[in-house]
Amino acid sequence: YPLKVRAEFLFPEKKMEKLWDISLRTLRSCMHETHEDCPYYEQLQYTLDTRLQMLFTYAVSGDTRMAENVLWDFRCSQLPDGILQSRTPCTHTQVIPDFSIYWIFMLEEFYWQTGRTDLIRFYRPVMDVLDYFDRHIGPSGLAEKLGYWEFGDWVDKWDGHAGTPDATYAGPAALHNLTYALGLRAAARMMHAVGREELRRDYDSRADHICEK
Repeated sequence: YPLKVRAEFLFPEKKMEKLWDISLRTLRSCMHETHEDCPYYEQLQYTLDTRLQMLFTYAVSGDTRMAENVLWDFRCSQLPDGILQSRTPCTHTQVIPDFSIYWIFMLEEFYWQTGRTDLIRFYRPVMDVLDYFDRHIGPSGLAEKLGYWEFGDWVDKWDGHAGTPDATYAGPAALHNLTYALGLRAAARMMHAVGREELRRDYDSRADHICEK
């Protein structure tokens, strides 16, 4: 990808400049027609990795072209139940429910960079991925039993469950519900930006409910 670096970073020690060079080389190596989580292993555009690469690209170049393409790629991965796939394009379907929320963060950050409200309006229906979580509200008033791969992080305690929080086997997990609440807040801010106050109030109300629980 023709990344043009416009930013500079001044380190207190010259030997630390290598960190900047390594970071830029890594970003460039992971940018082609899509982002990649790494150029030597999976070579897939995962939501979480890609969001970080988008933020770094904004910071070093101000280039938003690849980011706009990323938003479309993941929109095209949406399944009939409303959830987004966790990596795309890919020949094998994989879904990590929380990663769908990170697409909403991507959209808001793109708006922060560009001020473009047209994409918020265009992608508003895709934000109904939030309803997937709402449909999984359990007796406790929190989202649970989300299905698919309820991945959280690769930590030692969860290794036996492939990175899935132990709490998911007993009921709601704080990690998933807090991510859901953050997604609702981001969606509410975007609805306010485009004058959709009824939806803004709905999203904020749902976030308040989760946080109160």
